[in-house]
Amino acid sequence: MEPRIEEIKNEFAWLKTEEIDAEEKKELTEKYGVAELPTFVFVDEGGNEMDKLTGIVPKDKIVELVLKNRLSATLKVENS
Repeated sequence: MEPRIEEIKNEFAWLKTEEIDAEEKKELTEKYGVAELPTFVFVDEGGNEMDKLTGIVPKDKIVELVLKNRLSATLKVENS
């Protein structure tokens, strides 16, 4: 997992993260409409999309969405 995601995981111990290979998990890339990599998809416990960031984004933007969705968010990182 990339260093900024590791940093975010360390800052927010309650945050669940999962790194997905877009080639291996095509059903998830289709479900969440991933067209560009990397894509950060914030989902609730039921797997429903709450927010999404696409492309290379600064750590503070990711943290902003982590805090916005903190009650039930899981971060999924789509990478190839």
